[in-house]
Amino acid sequence: MRTRETASDGYRRTLTAHQKTASLRRVDPAIADAAERQTAAMRDLSRRAFPEPDAVLDDAPTLIEAARAKDHRQAAAAEAAALRRAATRCRRALG
Repeated sequence: MRTRETASDGYRRTLTAHQKTASLRRVDPAIADAAERQTAAMRDLSRRAFPEPDAVLDDAPTLIEAARAKDHRQAAAAEAAALRRAATRCRRALG
């Protein structure tokens, strides 16, 4: 029984040449082009379905930071109003 290891040099050279040529022929250019078009179309659909968010400037506050700042302003305004009411009550009580 002959194997690749015991085969003649001519057989090995022929087998190597055939394998190189056969692997190149297995790729159909039309199929490769169709696959490229399909990949490009899928990427385009993906970009349209899931657009990249606009880049946020580094110094711009995020939504959470903006909400926290708004909450702090409202709390400060409520505290100032409560202090004014308390001061008014004290003035009336004293006088």
